[in-house]
Amino acid sequence: MASSGCDQNINNLPDGILQEIFSYLHVEDRKTAALVCRLWEKEAFSARLLANVLLRIFHTNCPIKLKVLQNSTRKYRNVRICDNHRCEDTFEFIVAVLDKFGTTIEGFTINGPHTTAQLKVFANMIPYLKRLKIFVMFSGTRQNELPVLGMLHEMHVTFSSQEDLDVLRIAPNVQRLSLINYGHNIRVYEVLELRANQLRSLDLYISDLYSIDKLRFEKLEVLKLRLLLSNEFESHRLHNLFKGLRELKAAHLGFSISESTLAVLCSSCPKLNTLEIRAKNLTVDSFKYLNKLKNLQVFMVKDLDMRLLAQSDPVNAIKALHFDADYVENVEFVDKLYKVFPNVSSMEITNIHTEGFTTFRHICRKFIQLTKLTIIGEPLIEAIEKYNPLDNLGNVEELRFVETSTFGTAISPNRVKRLILDVLQKNKYLCINRYFPHLKHLEVRRRWKLSPEDIAMVHRKFPNCVVDYVLTNVLRAE
Repeated sequence: MASSGCDQNINNLPDGILQEIFSYLHVEDRKTAALVCRLWEKEAFSARLLANVLLRIFHTNCPIKLKVLQNSTRKYRNVRICDNHRCEDTFEFIVAVLDKFGTTIEGFTINGPHTTAQLKVFANMIPYLKRLKIFVMFSGTRQNELPVLGMLHEMHVTFSSQEDLDVLRIAPNVQRLSLINYGHNIRVYEVLELRANQLRSLDLYISDLYSIDKLRFEKLEVLKLRLLLSNEFESHRLHNLFKGLRELKAAHLGFSISESTLAVLCSSCPKLNTLEIRAKNLTVDSFKYLNKLKNLQVFMVKDLDMRLLAQSDPVNAIKALHFDADYVENVEFVDKLYKVFPNVSSMEITNIHTEGFTTFRHICRKFIQLTKLTIIGEPLIEAIEKYNPLDNLGNVEELRFVETSTFGTAISPNRVKRLILDVLQKNKYLCINRYFPHLKHLEVRRRWKLSPEDIAMVHRKFPNCVVDYVLTNVLRAE
């Protein structure tokens, strides 16, 4: 064929095409591509592709790291500085990092305590900050001296004294807020009152409810509460709070609730889609209130036992069920579980014990609509070798193991098409095809990296399977 005279060089692609190609690569692969030439370095780590990349900097060998970072042409948008030892030169190190990247940073996290006076310096160097996570331990400046960051809409603050809450004044437009405090919380509610009408997400780790029932979160969609209800009066405050959350879509309650609290929650929050509770204090027929939530899809429950399931009516709306396996002891429990949650298609089981695997297969067979299953628990290693629960997984097509390092020895027929492994011994993963003959997609996360030889062998073992090695999009500067 005669040449068309067109330049076929890959670097002459139309604008944006090369960047689009790099967008499909993992950050580690983009680092390799960036070594080819300056153009590929620029495109592989453009401002758009850095949106989901976190630069994590460990506070060691600071002079060497600063020299490397100061020579970088990348405009990082998310930076985390890890310093849990409060080194004396930490402040100067952070200032140097912000002097380099401050004008492009949108997400900033500092591990380790800092004063409000230091925060003032940091904030003045990050004018376009949108997300901030910080531990404020010592107050050192007045509230009216803190800068105002109008673009800051997400804050995660751990604080030790009431005065430290003044840091929230730098974010007048905050919409997602997380507050962690282990002392008295009187001023928490005073500050929240100023932002209540604009918050869409609130995460509180506090010791008491105080006056939370007086607040009105008219736009709140996500609520996460971690506290200790000390008396019925505090439960009454909680009831009044729920009555004002008409827009709430997700509630995560990290404490045991009563039947009356569940009843108020279910009747007051009609848009609730996700619910997480501790069921220790619920009565035998408390789950009947769940049927009032027509939009409820995800139910996460701890302390679930036979007592709660025995007299409950079916809750047909729930499609995803997360529960701990402390009470999964026999087939009868599984039968009752299916009776109450018959339409579950996704399930996550945590804290599973070795003995619990005797009913594992029964769960898969009983829940005929179950196609996605996640198992979490250190005893998996021993249990899989002893009970081989991979045999006959019903209709499960996606299986995820967390804290699993090996498999059994028997061949296990099942229908699993997608397998996700958070941990797996390197010398074991090549035998996976024996256990999952219908596998179409294998995803391996964390811990170790596949070499080119490993990748070639995996593809020979799985000729019809897509294999992904997944790492968090984190670049480390150690």
